[in-house]
Amino acid sequence: MCSHYLLNGLRKNIHDGTTLATWLAVCAAIFLYVIPSNAQEPVPEDVWLNAPEFAPNRVPYISTYYIQPKVPINQAVTINFYVTDFFHKEYLKDDHSERFTIDYWVDGQKSTLQNVPAGGNSLVLPAFPTKSSKVLFALQATDASGRKSHRLFQEFRVIDPADEVIQPSQIYNAVLTNSSPPWTISNNNNTNAAAQTTAGLTAMLRWASSNNYRKVVLPPGGIYVLDENVPVHMATKLTLDMNGATFKLRPSAVDNTVMMQIVNCDDSHVTNGIFEGDRLTHLYDTNNISSAEAVNGILMGMGAQYSSFENVQVKEVAGYGSNTTYDGYDTNGNKISPHFAGAVTIPTTAFTLGEIDDNGNFTSNSVIRVATQNAISVTNFTDSDNFFQFGRYLGFQAMDAGSWVYKASFYDQSTNFIETIEGHMYRRMYIPDQAKFVRFTVYGGPLTDFRNPGAISRLGYPSGNLSMFRFYQPYNCAFKGIQHNDIRTAGMVPGGFYNLLVEDCTFDNCGAEITKCAFDAEDGWDMMQDLTFRNNTFYTNPNAEFLTKAGDNFVMENNTMGVTMSARTRGAVYRNNTIKPFTYTTWFFLSLRTRTGYLRTSNNTITGGITLETITTNADASYALRDNQITGGKVFGYLAPPMYTNVPIPLQAAYHYQSTIDSSTSLSARVVQCLITNNLDNAASPPGGKSFQIYDSIITNSIIAANNNDTWTNLISGSVINNTKIDSRSGGDIVLENNMMNESWFESGADFRPEREIIFRGNTIVTSATNFMNIGNRFTSITFENNKVTSSQANFALIYLQGPGSATNTNPVITVAGNRFLGNGGYVISASSTLNNIMPLNQKLYVTYSNNVQRGGIGSLKSVVTLITNKINLTMSIPKIFEDPVISVQGSNLRYSFTASTNPVAFSKVVTTTNMALSNSWTTNNVTALTPTALGDGLMRYEYEVPMAGSPQRFLRALPSP
Repeated sequence: MCSHYLLNGLRKNIHDGTTLATWLAVCAAIFLYVIPSNAQEPVPEDVWLNAPEFAPNRVPYISTYYIQPKVPINQAVTINFYVTDFFHKEYLKDDHSERFTIDYWVDGQKSTLQNVPAGGNSLVLPAFPTKSSKVLFALQATDASGRKSHRLFQEFRVIDPADEVIQPSQIYNAVLTNSSPPWTISNNNNTNAAAQTTAGLTAMLRWASSNNYRKVVLPPGGIYVLDENVPVHMATKLTLDMNGATFKLRPSAVDNTVMMQIVNCDDSHVTNGIFEGDRLTHLYDTNNISSAEAVNGILMGMGAQYSSFENVQVKEVAGYGSNTTYDGYDTNGNKISPHFAGAVTIPTTAFTLGEIDDNGNFTSNSVIRVATQNAISVTNFTDSDNFFQFGRYLGFQAMDAGSWVYKASFYDQSTNFIETIEGHMYRRMYIPDQAKFVRFTVYGGPLTDFRNPGAISRLGYPSGNLSMFRFYQPYNCAFKGIQHNDIRTAGMVPGGFYNLLVEDCTFDNCGAEITKCAFDAEDGWDMMQDLTFRNNTFYTNPNAEFLTKAGDNFVMENNTMGVTMSARTRGAVYRNNTIKPFTYTTWFFLSLRTRTGYLRTSNNTITGGITLETITTNADASYALRDNQITGGKVFGYLAPPMYTNVPIPLQAAYHYQSTIDSSTSLSARVVQCLITNNLDNAASPPGGKSFQIYDSIITNSIIAANNNDTWTNLISGSVINNTKIDSRSGGDIVLENNMMNESWFESGADFRPEREIIFRGNTIVTSATNFMNIGNRFTSITFENNKVTSSQANFALIYLQGPGSATNTNPVITVAGNRFLGNGGYVISASSTLNNIMPLNQKLYVTYSNNVQRGGIGSLKSVVTLITNKINLTMSIPKIFEDPVISVQGSNLRYSFTASTNPVAFSKVVTTTNMALSNSWTTNNVTALTPTALGDGLMRYEYEVPMAGSPQRFLRALPSP
């Protein structure tokens, strides 16, 4: 679902046959806003992250896991929470060195935990001996430098379990026709009685609540046809047991309605029934792509708290199956939004460079924060609820500063300072007792306006007007055991909530049109906070399944689902899920630390492919998906270029970490400390892989391929590579360094980009294959340095030049230096045909062979088939201690050259082989010693020339004297 305010006009172009990638790109461009072409580029994120002056703004992060809304008396309460430093080191780098002080408040009484490590933690509150309708709990972290996280407020109730048991006298067994009170309700599928039935159900529920009933039970079964214009309104402190009944929406042409809503209700519950929409009979407007999108089944709306829908089926709805919102509908079916009343706008001009200090005074001693010097009244919010939210008005789509964290400094009626509380934009800020005024300090940073960076005039200022406002999202509510079947637009659309539980729900054939999502957390934007989504199952859905476009602290656990996550989903947690293949590859789209927050994954099974995309290149802002089992499909990771064009770039700042990647059809991502097995990437199924960066991993029985026409380096470093082909078809440079390679090899195709380099450095290579590097006729340079090669093949070729081919290179270079060759014999360079077929006639292959140690014969430079003599330009440098010096062919003579501190070689004979015509036996008598060349450091270049007859066709080994 795309925002009603922004995307209705675009839906015709987005939702009809458009790929999800395009759809996400369009939506991303809209919610980020398009940066004008003449706008000044924002300061790079590494300035914000690494520049010393921003250090005070690098505050820690804290979040909670699910807070149980009701806790029994005389029972200790466990609060599970997560804390980390700004750089997220404990998750990204397994660095657990950070320690925090955790302060927590229970109804204003403060306690402290010391020396708390980063990561998941818990604290235990002592048992509450008496009942309480509201316990206000708060939690805050302080790091070793004194930097404070936001203070995180949560609320729960203390109940006596005995009071939760509904007594028979508190149950009303519904009478559908009754003259006093006056309602008439039809349950026999009577379409003509829809308006009367809807009004009657609402009247009956409110009557039951006002007469101290706690539960209404409908007669078993029955079909209640509902009015399409007005919802059934649930009553407060009441449970409706539908007893297997069906609430059925009368067919209509309306675009916006709800079948049943829980709005402004406390502790209300609907269970054990069916909600059936008019999807198949709705009168759609064929000229409106969004026709009937907002026709809802069940809704949890404004002011709902401690309430739920449980064990109901929602099916055949034309719009959304289940929904949450900070709006609602009145008894006439009109939208109501009283939470907007009393909002206070704080314009950008109200802020001055500086901050409010620990004593509540304004100080200009800051260049990274701005504050309001004038006190602002909070009396609009000092009622029994006593909270406000701070951010962009309407809670909509942005953080207009350098941090989500801000400071609110409170004062009494005489502007005497009370205290400062660090808050989080859009979350509840509870007002201290006696407070009447507030001053705000906003944390600055270079990335303050995603819409128009060029509009930022001074560092740290908010890029737009901020506000104090109040939303009454559904609080401590739940959807449990909801079956979503055959929902046209989206199965569930949570659009604003606080501590929402979605548990044991199912989604089947949801999201065929318009929104095209089975679950879509979008339109609530920054007012979607603390979602616990667990034990849910997505069956067969035609498009996206679990999709998020915004929100804060979503925790997904033990679900079976496909995932598409936007960069605007902050601090998401995925653990113990089966993330399954669906129409689109599972997609994680990530952004700046100030945008995506602190994503965490663990122990998920991801099948059918995954795409990990980021728009930040800064390593200190990096993200990892870690501790997952990824099976099948394509494993992609891209760095989205500016303006969200569709040009993929190898992932720099997001990566897979300590995961297993098995049986993928291509690997094109950055991976660190992963186990890669059975990767099936191959040239027979282009494009295959694109670009890869693999560190400290184990790769087994795989094909790792680069096939992307860009300039980015493909890298494997510090890894163990078993029975694997490294394949460069058409891509950037290939670098393999410090790896252990067992029975593995390298290939470059005929279309390998000519300006690219192939580099092997510091590897240990063990092979029984005939060739190690199979090189197409198109390459610029090969560097093979400081490797150890052990081969069991007598005719082993380290570098095998393949050909012929139509595309060629200009004067390619091969450098073989500082290696150690161990084995039974073989060649360093070999070719499949004459070099005429590999290079143009006027070009040469430049070979440098220097400082290699050879044992057992491997390493001799010779060719298997004819090499035209004028194609080789060979430079050699051999250490003083050596076993296998090399003869080169130059013109009509053989030339032997080496570098050493002395001349240790005396020629006695040469081995004559086939394909070699010699004028005489080669002895010291017909060898011409050329003038040595001083190279410095006591080394000399020695060269010897032997006259030849005919056309020499091989490189030969020269045997040193005994």
